[in-house]
Amino acid sequence: MILGSQFLNGETMRLVFRANVAALLIIGLICLPSIGAAEQPLGMVVASESAYLGRSAAVNGVNVYSGDAFSTDPSGTLRLKVGSSQVYLLSASNATLSRKESKIQATLTAGTLGFSSTPVDAIEVQTILAAVRPADGQSAFGQVTVVAPDHIIVAAYHGSLVVSGYGDERTVKEGETYNVSLAPDPPEPASSQPPVPGFHSGHGHLLFTVMFVAASAIVSWRLYHHFAYESDPNPPSN
Repeated sequence: MILGSQFLNGETMRLVFRANVAALLIIGLICLPSIGAAEQPLGMVVASESAYLGRSAAVNGVNVYSGDAFSTDPSGTLRLKVGSSQVYLLSASNATLSRKESKIQATLTAGTLGFSSTPVDAIEVQTILAAVRPADGQSAFGQVTVVAPDHIIVAAYHGSLVVSGYGDERTVKEGETYNVSLAPDPPEPASSQPPVPGFHSGHGHLLFTVMFVAASAIVSWRLYHHFAYESDPNPPSN
């Protein structure tokens, strides 16, 4: 009886061990798709001159992942293909790319960022002052320049762009360029009553001033055609 009991215990232990191994293998197989999905590239570098991915040189053909940071020297430029959309950095610029739900977010901290955005891979540009996105989920080509923490320039070269921040929102129509700056709110009158918490920040509101930049608009329109149709064997005629 003792030997039989020992034999049963040994068999039981082997069965438990095999069940645990099978369970681990199943869990591993289940987790593999999610791990692979997390490692999918966001896009790739297609043109680079004096530009960097993190602290390394941005080499043509290298994959771009969500959270990657990019920068360019004072004489540098960088072009990225992100799905069916494209992003380019001009000289002395810094930006980070990430995927936020159904859109691609480019956070611009310095310099100039241009983008060619499609509805499938919509681009939204975030700055410390405001966010810039294509209007109504349409295709658009635009450019955002950070002049100062409280001043950006937004240009819409094809399609309209929506600028939003500090509770304000404005549509920049195709062919328009605006200075967007922060206008401080007027001080509130003194009151003997204790302050009441509210939702309004009280820091200010966005001020939009139209710019007339016909020459640069022509250059940027040519850039748009270059970026949008460079790989098209049958580009549309002008």
